[in-house]
Amino acid sequence: MVAPWTVHTHFDAKTAVHPDAEEKVRTLLAGGYKGYWGVEYNAPGNQYVEMEWMTGAVKRIVSNASRVEKKW
Repeated sequence: MVAPWTVHTHFDAKTAVHPDAEEKVRTLLAGGYKGYWGVEYNAPGNQYVEMEWMTGAVKRIVSNASRVEKKW
């Protein structure tokens, strides 16, 4: 209900690997969300590499959730 007025939301590592992550993003987008996607992750080691992984995971989730399936 508030998705059109929300300006940012956050991903943490648990959300990025959750099986329903794409569906949650799809629901936000369908509700009118046009805000920013933030990343909250304080990896215990290799923080630069881990942030690359996390950023890539979020990009993949948002991209997949944004796709419109063609119905022939």
